[in-house]
Amino acid sequence: MTTKTQTISSPGCPSPSSEYASKSSRNGPRSRNGCWTCRTKKVKCDETRPRCCRCHRLKLLCDYSPRMKQRIANQILSGGRSRAVPKFIQNPPWAPNLPRNLSELQNSASSINLTSADHEAIRYYRTTFARLHHTKNPDYGLYAVIFNIAEREPIVMRVVLALGGQEIEFRKRGSEQELDKVQTVTPLHHYAAALRMLAEAVDGSPGPDGRQLDLDAILAAIFLMLWYEQKFGDASCRGFANHLAGAARVVWHRCRNDIFKQALREPQNQEKRLALVRMGDDARDRERLLSQFSARMLVHLCIYDSVAAGYGLGGYLVETLNQALVFGNGIPLYLDKPDSLHRFSYGLYRVVWAPDYPQEEMFDDLENRTIYCLAASVVQLGFMISSLETLKTETTNACLLEIEAVYKAADAEFEEIFDIAEDLSPGVDSAKRLVSNIRQIVPQYYGTKIQLARATRKLGLPDEAPTEDYVGLVMRLSMQALRHKGNDAMLSVANALFVAAIETRDVSRRDWLIARFQALCSYGCNYARAHRLLVRASTARSRNGMTGPLTEEEVSDAMLSDNGEPERFVI
Repeated sequence: MTTKTQTISSPGCPSPSSEYASKSSRNGPRSRNGCWTCRTKKVKCDETRPRCCRCHRLKLLCDYSPRMKQRIANQILSGGRSRAVPKFIQNPPWAPNLPRNLSELQNSASSINLTSADHEAIRYYRTTFARLHHTKNPDYGLYAVIFNIAEREPIVMRVVLALGGQEIEFRKRGSEQELDKVQTVTPLHHYAAALRMLAEAVDGSPGPDGRQLDLDAILAAIFLMLWYEQKFGDASCRGFANHLAGAARVVWHRCRNDIFKQALREPQNQEKRLALVRMGDDARDRERLLSQFSARMLVHLCIYDSVAAGYGLGGYLVETLNQALVFGNGIPLYLDKPDSLHRFSYGLYRVVWAPDYPQEEMFDDLENRTIYCLAASVVQLGFMISSLETLKTETTNACLLEIEAVYKAADAEFEEIFDIAEDLSPGVDSAKRLVSNIRQIVPQYYGTKIQLARATRKLGLPDEAPTEDYVGLVMRLSMQALRHKGNDAMLSVANALFVAAIETRDVSRRDWLIARFQALCSYGCNYARAHRLLVRASTARSRNGMTGPLTEEEVSDAMLSDNGEPERFVI
């Protein structure tokens, strides 16, 4: 069926006069009352409000928010003493360089008042955070689309501010313990406000403006909340599990609408194809249609859900999709076409950014489609493997046969990717996005094979899988990624590294993997908990002289902290 594609057109910006262009050179005197963007760059500002001509011309964020004088800030940071703050604290080494094309926030009915700290949180989210967690250009990637929604939806903006602000504080302090000593009131305030809005949205209640949130905004908010809980949640992981359950509840509630349910089953056959729900002409589109963005969000949420299921915390969302989207032949969506939602979301960025989307980005998206289909298979396999423990004995063998069939199909479909991954030279730079994705997604695939071997042994069934070979493949690609992108690249393969660490028989390999998690401790609380578990298990191994993979009992014992409380995590 022919689909209708609608685009967002960006309003044109008038170019400034040549007279102003000459005045804004770096040779002019520094402005005392101009915007902070110009003052930071030490250039002349014409002080036009709400947006000066230079920021308008360069499409920069024009910040006129009041700021505390440096002398007062120094006194606060130094505990009231008059000594100056050291230079490395004022300008920490991890502080991102801001790109020149960050646009200012649009003033709309749903925008919120932003402080200077909020602007810093936004900068961090749109630059450092976006680069850390997605291989795509941050100016046009998933987190840029989410911010596009945040400019109009307060719930999404609140989570952006909470996530960016809290991560800035965490990276400043360097550890979970140091963060607990600081009252980060502003990020917590934003997060609490977003939670209240989400509770109302999940129940179907209208917001303060009298309208219900569309699915794009709800799923975007939940997605960012899961990031927040993964990085800063407590050791019970209760908030993480609750957000996954909330996402499942939202999907189930929407599936009561048969039109929407059909859209989820066969998205390509929708009468319209919208990148974002708000791009629809009809108000009914909010309830009837599945946007490409919502489809992409469901894919990412299912990745979270599948990984969490491996830690005994998830499975809610994928199971709900399986129950809600059963086809006429009785085969659920994720057991028949695991990549259907991802395929439907093809072209999302091109449609959202319309004529402003660079052609090189289009070709880059096309080149990476197959590797993301492999990522969808990883989700499917992770969920199926985690379900083995909950099945009855008579159905376990049938499930194992289904898993074997999925692996056989994946090995055939993605054979070329696996061959390239094995032949990939360590000297090939990860600057090319496809290379970076191969080094991130292929280790996750081999990580599921390790998980299957461990699950099989736990069930008391014979296991002949060459798990040490899988550990070697995970480590080989991870070492290459580490060489080119440093510890940042380890975030995307953390789960595969963890299962490799508890499975390997080689002490030197386990030590290398533990060192990776020690470096990741500065990226979030859950990475620190995983590191502590591995250290406790390794120390116990040294005492008792045992060899081979860590048993499930050893892992469970190592999960207990020094005070006897379990430290759960999802990575």
